[in-house]
Amino acid sequence: MRNFTTAIILLVILSFTSKAQEKVPDYIVTVNNDTLRGEVFELNNNTIKFRREGEKNKQTFQAQQLKSYFTYQSNITVKSLPNGDTHTPTFLRQLILGHVSLFELVYPNDSLQFYLELPQKNILALPKNNTSWAVLRTNLLECTSSYFENLMTQKSYLYSESYFKRIIKNYNLCVKPNEKVNEPKNVSYSSFGVLLGIDFTHWNYTFDSGENPFFNINGRLSNKFQPNIGFFYIVNLRKKLSLEFDLMYNQYSGFRDVPVNSYGTFYEPYKLTIKEKSVSLPLFLHYNTTPKEKYKLVLKAGPTFGCALRFDEIKSREFFDSDYVDTHKTVLFVGYGLGIGFERKISANKSLNIDFRYTNHRIQQVGLNNSFQLRVGVGFHN
Repeated sequence: MRNFTTAIILLVILSFTSKAQEKVPDYIVTVNNDTLRGEVFELNNNTIKFRREGEKNKQTFQAQQLKSYFTYQSNITVKSLPNGDTHTPTFLRQLILGHVSLFELVYPNDSLQFYLELPQKNILALPKNNTSWAVLRTNLLECTSSYFENLMTQKSYLYSESYFKRIIKNYNLCVKPNEKVNEPKNVSYSSFGVLLGIDFTHWNYTFDSGENPFFNINGRLSNKFQPNIGFFYIVNLRKKLSLEFDLMYNQYSGFRDVPVNSYGTFYEPYKLTIKEKSVSLPLFLHYNTTPKEKYKLVLKAGPTFGCALRFDEIKSREFFDSDYVDTHKTVLFVGYGLGIGFERKISANKSLNIDFRYTNHRIQQVGLNNSFQLRVGVGFHN
């Protein structure tokens, strides 16, 4: 357990440490139209720090020095926003681009989050109050369809990204039906898919007290290769940090011959057989060692929760009339896992995932399941 805790702490520290980061898919575009690749560190709505590929030091850029930048989070553009009698270049996240465009502050504040850009290129703020509804009603006048009018009623108004996106997309389609509405896609925040693999598993039986002078049934059972199947869901938290949720079906059937030290050879060895069918829910924290666009190499660690759907202890001897079977059903268990994984992009929204991991879990006082696992999966990115 100490090694597991150490691994988790190490992954978290690494994920928040910037010095070790190498090539990443970030870039900036300067006002001179130079594209520089490296890593973006967002500070506020007007300033970023940027470290170019192959360099250690970070350089500060103000919004007026850039046209746009792309980071793990999204596409960012620079717009000159009214600020009293002046205009201030500000970083805005692109949400909808078209006849009318929608933007969001990189760092929203208590009173403001979204901005509207009209065809004349003037920028209008959408404050966090009913004023925003009035701004929409006053400026979105070219569409007169009944469907759009129903969307624009004050009763339907809601200050949210999804509401504003819906309004702007429908307005653009109404006014410019032949013009494509561009909704920039962020780097995927999540992926899901199917896992297939094989487990190399053994059980350590620890239930017996060991006080019987003739035999001790405790010990390691036979190794078994078993197929498995499951599903995974990965949520990206940072460039180097993500969470993986798995749902796996596993099974094991192994045995151990237990010598009996008693009255001569008449006493044949016991045969202890363990059979387990379980559903496990591993939760892994990922640290991405190579956050590149095409592939990732990740270290992973985390707890495993699960339920043994059926767990049998079978004790048998040649001269017994029948086997002694102790069956447990719906037994909950907790364990942990460590592993390393590889992800390769095979298309715009698909990836091949391969990982090797070690997991274990304990069934009550009966024993410990130790498993080395190979997983191969196909992931679909949103």
